[in-house]
Amino acid sequence: MTSEVAAKYEIEDLFPNLGFFGDEPSLRLRVSIEDSVIGIRLSVSSVQPTYLNLEGVDIVLNGRRLEIDELPPYTELISTSYHEDQRPIALLKGVGIHSKAEIHPSWSVLFDKKLYVSELIVANRRDRWCCRSRRLIAEVLSVDGSWTTIFANGAEFCAIRTAV
Repeated sequence: MTSEVAAKYEIEDLFPNLGFFGDEPSLRLRVSIEDSVIGIRLSVSSVQPTYLNLEGVDIVLNGRRLEIDELPPYTELISTSYHEDQRPIALLKGVGIHSKAEIHPSWSVLFDKKLYVSELIVANRRDRWCCRSRRLIAEVLSVDGSWTTIFANGAEFCAIRTAV
């Protein structure tokens, strides 16, 4: 075993709950957008079944989190929901989501009209399973109907980025 592999193994053992962007509110993933969008999609890149588990998403305009009643009418979708019968899909309201195990699980929100967004803030789970988000992809749907990737983390190991 190389020293690099050994070091990664040790860090992961020491910090199993960090995930790639952490389990503390101050370590939420912040992605600048500065554009008008009609949709946002979060997904996990995978070649084998995995889960999408997140705690919440905030949409920010000029440094201020938009409240639900300030958003245009919208529809939230999840590729498959582990909690289909237990709770609605409401990641924008801070109700966490949990997909079933699948290839490339995703959550999206589609707005009825365009919305200018300065920043997207993603809150990860706060338990040992937050590491599932280490291959998170964030995309926005522009008014012309095309999806653009605004964030993609392809790291195989999640604690290194947070620990730095």
